[in-house]
Amino acid sequence: MHRYLPAPVLGTLSRLVLAANTVFWAAPLFAVTFAKMVIPLEGWRQRCGRAMARLAGMWITCNNISSSLLHGTQWDIDGVDGLSTGRSYLVNSNH
Repeated sequence: MHRYLPAPVLGTLSRLVLAANTVFWAAPLFAVTFAKMVIPLEGWRQRCGRAMARLAGMWITCNNISSSLLHGTQWDIDGVDGLSTGRSYLVNSNH
């Protein structure tokens, strides 16, 4: 699909898809964030935190899918062998 569209059309389409994806995932993310803030029960806060992480992950997954479909993005990721899914990391992106 991306080979046949002129660059301005592809760029506009990409921005529209990313904006729609942001609105779609941000709304429930904000709702869960609000629920986490107003209900001070520790178990509730932990469940909300996990839900927020899943929502953010789906947001990223949808961004990656749209990027792959529209631009044929190929990822080359190095240095993740020692990372653990049970820990937090700071990611610095220079794009």
